[in-house]
Amino acid sequence: MQIILAKFPHNSELGGGELHTITLVKNLISRGADCMLLSSDEILLTEFNKRKFPAKKLWAPLEPVSAKGLLVFPFLAPFFFFYLLYFLIRFKKEKNPSLYCLTYTEKVLMTPVARLLGFKVIWMEHLRVEKSYTHNPLKFLYNWFSKYVVVVTVSQAVGDQLVALGVKRENVTVIYNGIDTDFFKPSGEGKEDDTVTIGVAARLSKEKAIDDLIKAFAKAQKQYPSLELKIAGKGDQREMLEALAFSLGVKESVTFVGFQKDSTRDFLETLDIFALTSKAKESFGIAAAEAEAMGLPVVASNISGLTEVVKDKETGIVVPIGDIDAISDALLTLAKDPGLRRKYGEAARERVVKKFGEKTMIDAYEALFSGKVNE
Repeated sequence: MQIILAKFPHNSELGGGELHTITLVKNLISRGADCMLLSSDEILLTEFNKRKFPAKKLWAPLEPVSAKGLLVFPFLAPFFFFYLLYFLIRFKKEKNPSLYCLTYTEKVLMTPVARLLGFKVIWMEHLRVEKSYTHNPLKFLYNWFSKYVVVVTVSQAVGDQLVALGVKRENVTVIYNGIDTDFFKPSGEGKEDDTVTIGVAARLSKEKAIDDLIKAFAKAQKQYPSLELKIAGKGDQREMLEALAFSLGVKESVTFVGFQKDSTRDFLETLDIFALTSKAKESFGIAAAEAEAMGLPVVASNISGLTEVVKDKETGIVVPIGDIDAISDALLTLAKDPGLRRKYGEAARERVVKKFGEKTMIDAYEALFSGKVNE
């Protein structure tokens, strides 16, 4: 089973999409797959080299998702088309290998020639559909070529957005992000005090609506003083959020712990309730899924993507977007009832293991790449 991965992004970063790719390749290689990365992504190439995964650095024009990228793309695309054609021919080993496309560049340039060469083409869409897609003058190419590929999304919500963009429903396959449930699991050690700790791990940005959570927390604490709030993450709203906690008189009960990339599990271990009160649509609520894997009940906004992870009155409580009273009531309901927290938390853990486990994700990709599911 040969898989060529391609990624020629607008910029290079180590985020959720890149970590997902690394996890996927690690597991597929362990199952005998022949994987090779072709990319201009310096950070992803570095991570592949650290792990001794096969990878080759290639030159690429700017991804056509910005004004500058769109300006130069038509002039450089013909050259880049033949450049990529050469490497596809060079590295093709099997009769029907797979090409796994991660960014817009290779989706509109590599797809037609890869199909002619006998490749099965799979596009990955990690993020929600935004203006760089909906207002892109190359959208007609994206929609046209999508007829000949499998478009993998991380949630039904993203799939629905792509269908609205013009992608055919039958070409969309949902494979949820996988959680390492052997790593993200409760230790079983109880807390030593009666304080109920609410927590959130998210960017401190406007769309995450951490201010709504702080307001709801302040309201709930008036009725249940043994509450504390921990906020993990960094972002441009931190000073504003700290000032808000001070103005509401809960500064001493709200702790900003910073970015917890390498210690997310340890952070979640200190919590009794996880809350994610975002206002913007989520592609997939990975933070909520990790919290559920840890056996935590989750209070979540009623937004697409997130409600695929959190089931109301089963694994947590789903609240209307921006409804401070509803968020506060949900926090109080869980804070006052340890039995309910335990019930929801156990159900959450069980659901994540079955539906969002890493093995479930890898099995689905392996079936897709090996041709065990329909294109």
